[in-house]
Amino acid sequence: MNYPLEMLSNEELKVLFKLFEIKPSEKEPSVKLERKLSKVLSPVKGFFNDPMDYLKFMNTIAEQNNIYLAETDSAYEKESELFLSLYQNNFRQLSVDEQKDFLAHLEDKGLSKEHVASLTALSTLGAAQLSGMGIYLLASSTVGAISTALNITLAFSFYTTMSSVIYTVIGPIGFAIAAIPLIKTYKDVRDWPDIRDKSIDIYRGLEGNFKNILFGNFAKAEMAFNYIAGLRIMKITEIENQINDLNKEIHISKREQNDLNSTINGIEADISLLNSQIDSKDRDIEDIKIKVNRLREEIDEIEASKRKLRDQQSERKAKIDQFHVERLSFNSKSRESELNIEEKEKEIKSLKK
Repeated sequence: MNYPLEMLSNEELKVLFKLFEIKPSEKEPSVKLERKLSKVLSPVKGFFNDPMDYLKFMNTIAEQNNIYLAETDSAYEKESELFLSLYQNNFRQLSVDEQKDFLAHLEDKGLSKEHVASLTALSTLGAAQLSGMGIYLLASSTVGAISTALNITLAFSFYTTMSSVIYTVIGPIGFAIAAIPLIKTYKDVRDWPDIRDKSIDIYRGLEGNFKNILFGNFAKAEMAFNYIAGLRIMKITEIENQINDLNKEIHISKREQNDLNSTINGIEADISLLNSQIDSKDRDIEDIKIKVNRLREEIDEIEASKRKLRDQQSERKAKIDQFHVERLSFNSKSRESELNIEEKEKEIKSLKK
């Protein structure tokens, strides 16, 4: 029947179980709860009527309160629009003085002017503008007040995940917000804790009441609806905030990544410059190597020329030795021979230069 009960934890379901007098220990209590929800708005207690699915359940509440829900909206959009419209209808039905007293009461109990203003603004907003602290505070206050009115206390952390100001929803402020529909019924009530006690009476359904038998129990249905819708708004708002936080982390990471990329690009530019300088040095080295090879070739040529000269030198020395031997052997040679020797020595000297 499409009632969004699967989104509720076992702890959260206890509120609806108590509201519809279902024991959690019963067999398939969630199935029984859904069946009772589908019959709560049926005439004659639903004995001879088809069960309502969640969309028809919401449409019936909307019709009872003269609220229009667009047919093209999704179930969640209808739910959000109806939740806000019920609050708006109840708030607008208060007199100007009652509205002022109600808002002043919220501020006296600890809400800041900004939070009171955000709640006041909800009286003019549409479902498309449901984001922000105001709708979260309204949803969490409604859930807190309903659960506490039925003497069921949800975990304190349940209300504090978004902001520390939500702690007020488990106190008088929560009852004040949830009690807007009751202000018109109990105008004589001046003690806010007493609203909790009287809200239990009105929301228990008054099963023996003739009006409930003929037309269905709208008080109980609206209480169950506001509880379910409030929880969904809280959960979705929390997830949206987590997404926003993650997007902020992503933004910070991307910014840091961009900074790193800039640093990397700068280092890569330095590396590119150093590569160019290294390439230039490599070219210088190649040029020097070419020059060295040319010098080595010149050295080889000079060495070869030097070897030839040494060969010639050796030949000349051999001749000198030969001449010395001849000179020693022929001391008696004529002056002419000596002159020839002198000429040869001159020739040797000439070659040694």
